[in-house]
Amino acid sequence: MKPVSSTIISELKAENERLKLIVKRMSEGESNWYKNLFNNSNNALAICRSFSDFPSTIVDCNEQFRDLTQRTDQQIIGKDFMDLMGKGEKRKFFVQTLSSSSQKSLKSFPLILTDGHGQNLKMEISTSFFDADGERMIIVTLKPENIHKTILQEGIEQLLTRSEQVFFGIVADDILQFDYVSFSAYKTTGYSSDQLLLNPFLFWNNCHPEDLSRLKKVLKSDKTFEPNHLIRFIRQDGQMIWLDISIISYSGKDENDLSYYAVAREVTAQQKKKRLHRKKEQYNQLIFHAAKTLIGNYEEVELVEFLEQTGKQINADRFSVYLENNGESIFSQNVFSEHLSVNDKTYLSSNIVAWQEFKDDFKEFPVLVYHSDDDAFHLKKQHHEFLTKLKVKSGLIIPMMKDGKAQGFVYCTTLLRHRRWDRTDISFLTSLSQLLVKALLKE
Repeated sequence: MKPVSSTIISELKAENERLKLIVKRMSEGESNWYKNLFNNSNNALAICRSFSDFPSTIVDCNEQFRDLTQRTDQQIIGKDFMDLMGKGEKRKFFVQTLSSSSQKSLKSFPLILTDGHGQNLKMEISTSFFDADGERMIIVTLKPENIHKTILQEGIEQLLTRSEQVFFGIVADDILQFDYVSFSAYKTTGYSSDQLLLNPFLFWNNCHPEDLSRLKKVLKSDKTFEPNHLIRFIRQDGQMIWLDISIISYSGKDENDLSYYAVAREVTAQQKKKRLHRKKEQYNQLIFHAAKTLIGNYEEVELVEFLEQTGKQINADRFSVYLENNGESIFSQNVFSEHLSVNDKTYLSSNIVAWQEFKDDFKEFPVLVYHSDDDAFHLKKQHHEFLTKLKVKSGLIIPMMKDGKAQGFVYCTTLLRHRRWDRTDISFLTSLSQLLVKALLKE
C-alpha cells in the first residue's frame, strides 16, 4: 500500500483542528445568537460548514435534531449532511439550494432524510447562511411534515403509480426541470421517474421540435389551465408515440414563484385512427375527382394537375405513372417531393427502366411492397439490389391492368425517410390505377 504523504496528514490534522476551533468558539458562547437559537428553538437545528453554498460537514446540532433524526452525536457530528438524505433527494436539494445561493435563506420545501435506523423521514427543510469570524456557515432547520398531509400524499402517490397517465411537476425556469414525475412515466416513455428527474432533457429533447415550441409558448402564457396539447414523443426504444398533455399553472406563497402541474396520457392509437380516417376521406375525394374529371374528354393539363395533387397527398418523395399500349410507351409522368434535391431527382432511374425491372413480377404478385429495413418482403433479390442502389427506403408498386395483363404501373417511393404502406394506400392506388388506364386509353 502506498504510504500517505506527510503533507496530506498535516492538512487533515489542520482541518480537524479547524473543526474543533469552530465547535469550541460556538460552545463557549462567543456567538450569543447561537446559544439562544439552539436553547430556545422548537425546531431541529444543525450547524454545517458551507461548501459552495451547500451544507457539508455537520459541526453541531441541538437535542431536537438528535430526537427527530433518531441519531446520536457520533452519527451526526463530523458527518456530511448530504449523507443523511434519502435516495434521489440530493438532486432535489441541489437544485433548490443552487437557485437561492445568492439569497440569505432558502424557502422551506419537502425533503426525505433517513433516521439512525435507515427509515425514511419526511421533513420540511430550510437553510440560512451566516458568517462566523469569516467562516461561511449554514444552519439547517428541520420540521416534520404534517402526518395528515403525509397520509394524503401517500394515498395520492398510490393512485398516480397505478394510473395509465403520467403526472409531472414542472419548475418555471429556462430548463423546465421536473420536481416530480410519477412512476407511471416508465410504462409510457420508457424512462424511469428518476431518470427524468435527474435529466429533464431526456423528456424535452425527445419531443418533436414544432410541438415543443408550441408547448413552451403555452407555458409562458398567463392562462391557468391549458388542456389537450398533442406532442409527438420518441420513446426510449425509438418508437414514436403521441402524448396529450394538459397543464395547470399555480403560484406558491410568492406570486412570482410559478410552477406547473402537467398530466400526459398516450393517445397514439386514437391519433392513428383519426389520421387513418382522415386519409381515407382524402383518398375518396381524389377518386371521386378522378372519376368526375378524367373519364371522357379532358384536357392534358387537368391530368397533370390531378397527378401533382395526388403525389402530394400520397406523401411520397416520388410518385410516378407509366403506361404502355401494344408495347409502346404512351404516358410517363413523375411528381417529386419539394424536399427532394436536384441530385436525388437525377439519380433516380427512368420510368421505362423501372418498368422493365418489375413488369414480369406482376404475373405472380398483384402488389409489390418494399422496405429497406425489413427482410420480410417478397421482391426478388435483384429488385432489392436495384432499389438499394437507388437509395430507396420504401416503395409501393401497383400494376395498371388491361385485359388481365399489366400494361404499366403506379410507382411510389421514399428516399428521405421510411414509410409503412398500409391497406388504405394499396386500396387507393389500386382504384386509381384502374381509373387512369381508362382515362389514358380514352375508354
